[in-house]
Amino acid sequence: SGFIATFVAGLVFGSMTRGKVKATDALATELGSMSVQLSFLMFGALLLIPYVEQITWQVVVMVIVALTVARIVPVAIAMIGTKLALPSLLYMGWFGPRGLATVVYAAVVASEHSDLAGLGTITSVAMVTVGVSIFAHGITAYPGSQRYADWYEGQSSDKISEAKSVHHVVHQARHHNKFSRQRTGDTPH
Repeated sequence: SGFIATFVAGLVFGSMTRGKVKATDALATELGSMSVQLSFLMFGALLLIPYVEQITWQVVVMVIVALTVARIVPVAIAMIGTKLALPSLLYMGWFGPRGLATVVYAAVVASEHSDLAGLGTITSVAMVTVGVSIFAHGITAYPGSQRYADWYEGQSSDKISEAKSVHHVVHQARHHNKFSRQRTGDTPH
């Protein structure tokens, strides 16, 4: 798989240059951001519209389940024993790892199993889920991150263990929002 080969190449590059080349972090972040934005542009321009035209109530239900229960519950289960508060679990579940994997997996299924029963429904759910995710996570990113950061900063010192474990999340959210506003010229609301 070309995806696995690229991932392994990145791991090798990262392990060989760690601590030797400082500029790779910024370069990787910028290249990654640009690649994701280009991928989402192409996704919206080429893939999403045909599937939006085929939306049924069953697809809508599956999209809602995929973006809420199917994302948040596994995160909460994975975090059992960390003693994180509900706002942290919800933040991680909503804004946690996501990406183009759904598009890639749907493409693999469609190309390798073109005779699969229900293939149209599978790809429709996948494409509409990604489209709604882009929109929903995009419009909630700034206010959600700010609300979580405000909650975090208002916590008392008796929750210091959680504070240490989520400090980097808040710092990254504030840094990302500041960086995004500088690039687009937006101001905080």
